[in-house]
Amino acid sequence: MNFEYIQFRAWFEEMKKMFEVYSINFDERTVYLVGLGGIAGRKLELLQYTLKNDKNYDKIYEKDILTGELGDDIKNKMVYVVYIPSKQTYELRKMNGDFYLDLNNMSTSSLEIVGNVYENPELLEKTWKCGEELWKILLKYI
Repeated sequence: MNFEYIQFRAWFEEMKKMFEVYSINFDERTVYLVGLGGIAGRKLELLQYTLKNDKNYDKIYEKDILTGELGDDIKNKMVYVVYIPSKQTYELRKMNGDFYLDLNNMSTSSLEIVGNVYENPELLEKTWKCGEELWKILLKYI
């Protein structure tokens, strides 16, 4: 992987806001956020750029919610992006948590980012019809 393309954004739970990351100092355990400066010892969720863009050329990050034409069974329905460390890959998951596609091996030119799981939880709720137990399964991936 070419390290110049590794990019992150961060969900800052205390502020309930997403920030672009411009630097990470691993020695000091500090993340530098655009418009906020250095944050150390706070709860941040780092979300990595997948090296894929949607149909509007917007960068697709972990935990983004996408819609578009993915095949006959998922037309204009929503999926979300999750990183699977054991496979070292990004996957698209159906809203019930089931695997759908390996994001690394597909074209994203027909997909559109409609939100993310942090700023747009209503998108998850709107499409969630499978009950509390499956919701708990989904939460393991986000």
